[in-house]
Amino acid sequence: MKKYSRKKSINLGIGNYLCNNNCIFCVDGEKEKLPLPPADRIFRLLKQWKKRTDSILFCGPEPTLNPSLSDFIRKARELGYTEIRLLTNGRMLSYYNFAKKIVSSGVTELCVSFHGSRSSIQDAQTRTPGSFQQTYQACRNLSVLRSSHSFKWFIHYTYNKFNISDLHDFLKMCLVLKGLNGVNVSAIMPKGRALHYFDVVVPRYTELAERFISVMKKNRDAVQRKREMENEFNIKITGLPFCIMKGYEDYIGPYNELFLLKDPRDKGMKSFARELEQEQIKGPNCKKCSYNSRCAGVWDEYVKRRGWDEFHPVKKQTVQKRKKR
Repeated sequence: MKKYSRKKSINLGIGNYLCNNNCIFCVDGEKEKLPLPPADRIFRLLKQWKKRTDSILFCGPEPTLNPSLSDFIRKARELGYTEIRLLTNGRMLSYYNFAKKIVSSGVTELCVSFHGSRSSIQDAQTRTPGSFQQTYQACRNLSVLRSSHSFKWFIHYTYNKFNISDLHDFLKMCLVLKGLNGVNVSAIMPKGRALHYFDVVVPRYTELAERFISVMKKNRDAVQRKREMENEFNIKITGLPFCIMKGYEDYIGPYNELFLLKDPRDKGMKSFARELEQEQIKGPNCKKCSYNSRCAGVWDEYVKRRGWDEFHPVKKQTVQKRKKR
């Protein structure tokens, strides 16, 4: 049997650049409405890329607004894709019958973007009243459906000024959601609207790291209990360099999709990893760091505004001592 790498994945945008949220940190920024990509074009792409990978991610802007989503998922399953994933803000999944339709179509993994433990925090970021209630209901629906359908589901938390102090309460909320397989904490990227509203949404990265480490320390036992009950529960953080995550480097996750198709209307395929690499840089002292070969660096736009003062190379001896503990 041919084996595929998780890193070879097609990320297929099936939206029309409209979204039922209006997130202040959206990486796509402000875009005009376009016609939905033709369904036959999506079907052709699914067949074409099955020759190179068996991993597909349906993304947006907001893929659940495409009425053909369940058809695309079923087609991917018929073609033999073994990883059929969906990235969504979850609001449409608050309707139980719709959520059941999606998981019954054959999706193997869902990632729900959720950014606050209560309405005042979530809705301030999405700039859409009621988004918290719908996304939370979506999570409850997935918890119920998880008992009768075979899929994994995760929560994606965009970590920024609005919710840095809410991480502890948010994690507590997640820990009681049955069937949840993990939480992906993503340090905010200075792209799209987040670049436009940089001073409003982007804290110092050292502050994000310190808060994350503090929350993990306080919840270590609770996370372990969750892991034992669910058999699988992981917490990862992306977007922060190793040097500010001392002692918690194992929590750092990669951006692991190799391919990104932003718009099926266009020809060609862009490399997600390479695109991000072009926007991340390393400082003059990074070569002295023990994590230099593993670390992607820091966002170029972040450094332009904040400089390198908060980032310091980690000596090899320090790393070895930590491993011995």
